[in-house]
Amino acid sequence: LTYCISTRITTFLSHFLIVLHFLVKIQNKIQNLNHVHFSIINNHC
Repeated sequence: LTYCISTRITTFLSHFLIVLHFLVKIQNKIQNLNHVHFSIINNHC
């Protein structure tokens, strides 16, 4: 029983880490896009 629980926890943690990694990547991309957008606006002003 303990073995089952531990494997479940490890798989959950690995999935969680993967999702977290993707979220960070997406957030970085959004920040980069915002930065480019703001620089374009500043150039027009």
